[in-house]
Amino acid sequence: MKFIHTADVHLGHPFTGLNNVPNNLMQQVEQATFTSFIQLIDFALTENVDFIVVTGDLFDTQHQSVQVLDFLVTQFKRLEAQHIMVYLSFGNHDFNQTIAGFDFGSNVTLFSGDVTIKHQTTQQGETVNIVGFSYQEQHIQEQVIDQFPMKGTVDFQIGMYHGAVDGPYAPFSIAEMRAKHYDYWALGHIHKRQVLSEQPFIIYPGNLQGQNIKEAGIKGFYLVTSQGDTLVPEFIPGANVIWETQTMEIPTVATQTDLLNLLLPKLETIAKQQPTLTMTRIELVSEFALPHLLELRLLDGATVTQLNQALRANGITQLWINDLVLRQPDENQVLAGMDRQAWLAAAEVVFAPENIHVTGLKNVPEAFVTSHFDQPEVQAQLQHRAQLLLELYLSEDFMDED
Repeated sequence: MKFIHTADVHLGHPFTGLNNVPNNLMQQVEQATFTSFIQLIDFALTENVDFIVVTGDLFDTQHQSVQVLDFLVTQFKRLEAQHIMVYLSFGNHDFNQTIAGFDFGSNVTLFSGDVTIKHQTTQQGETVNIVGFSYQEQHIQEQVIDQFPMKGTVDFQIGMYHGAVDGPYAPFSIAEMRAKHYDYWALGHIHKRQVLSEQPFIIYPGNLQGQNIKEAGIKGFYLVTSQGDTLVPEFIPGANVIWETQTMEIPTVATQTDLLNLLLPKLETIAKQQPTLTMTRIELVSEFALPHLLELRLLDGATVTQLNQALRANGITQLWINDLVLRQPDENQVLAGMDRQAWLAAAEVVFAPENIHVTGLKNVPEAFVTSHFDQPEVQAQLQHRAQLLLELYLSEDFMDED
């Protein structure tokens, strides 16, 4: 027996945290979740698996559309032609009573709100129970694990469970799952790949495609194969776009050119190791405080733009520098010619959220833009950049060194 375990695909959910990505790459990124799902279906057909279990959050109710549903029907029909079943449960993001009766295809079984047993006999004659449930609302406080029956008289019993050890998402414990004597627990909800237990395997596959820098690393799904009376999982990479953070320590550098000459060879070496498009955050770590002008160019995006241009000029297209974070000691400098207490008092007023909205965002109607500036870290960044600019002007040192 062979089956695929996936969860948290989030078809149609927008990517976040993208910065100045060119159109050709943006199209690839925006389609990455769909492309990754197609690749999963391709893999299922090539391996001729018996079935696929999707443990919640296949799409987002908030971003669900006719296009997403049509896409799923098309992909599931490809499986139907090869007699591959799909067992689908809704999680806390794709719960939707309006499509509970939607026809995904004759080979797709959608679990209801009650814990239900579905039975299948594989091509090799193995008998399998697949047990699961679907969310009917976003939060489930109760321990749904209590409603799962003990293993029946079948060769294998698989539990599909979208939840977390801590509430409010159908809380459970590893001990409770082990007590049911199932052969495999196909979890969903946590976007980080985790093996909670090996006897039996209790696994979060993580999401199929990372959608922001917080979902960094290799993403994919599990191929689970019967070996004797045991189900053994194998992780299969499946993401079309990878997010990562590259931490680099920098020695003393005086100019922008020095910095570029230091970083570019390192990035080119990293790019050669990337199998697919990689959205990268550079975390620069310095033991000393950088010159103000150099720091300002790091923070305003100029350095990122120059790095991306240089990579493209050298024929490197599989790595995109999305943003840059600088870690350096605080100098706690007093502004030249200005009392520091006066500056802090003024900054408290100028960079208050209400003042930012009244003065800087009064003609910006988009809520997703204005809400960005409500974040304390964004307000702190604005204040820090303003201080850098003031220090440069007051010290009469506002001149590009290149």
